[in-house]
Amino acid sequence: MPMRGWTVLRRISPSARALASVASPAPRDVWDRLIASDLNSLPSQTGRWLDAVCSVAGLEDASRMYQAHDGRLLVLPLVRRRALRMPLVEASLPYGWGPGGLVAEGGVVLPEDVRAVVADFAKKIKVKRKE
Repeated sequence: MPMRGWTVLRRISPSARALASVASPAPRDVWDRLIASDLNSLPSQTGRWLDAVCSVAGLEDASRMYQAHDGRLLVLPLVRRRALRMPLVEASLPYGWGPGGLVAEGGVVLPEDVRAVVADFAKKIKVKRKE
């Protein structure tokens, strides 16, 4: 069951068993709590940093919050560019704005978390084949 206030985009498929749900944009209160619990988190992984990037670069918040089946929460800072009100691409922070990367409670990001997040994005990518 997702937390109140989340916008659940979809339930994660059984093939990505490490994750139960994904929401976007990531709620700032949860994000701030995760940052505070991760002693290795960087300023460039915070919601405030993402707000600054979006404001200066004309992007919008596309951060994603994942809930693992074991109840842990993870946040991935992402931005999105739009053209004519249509989303074009979701991406990590633009060059020069610092590293992003998964933020997790206590700084514990498991290999299965990374695999599941990559699988989530792989489903979104559509490759056109030239004929």
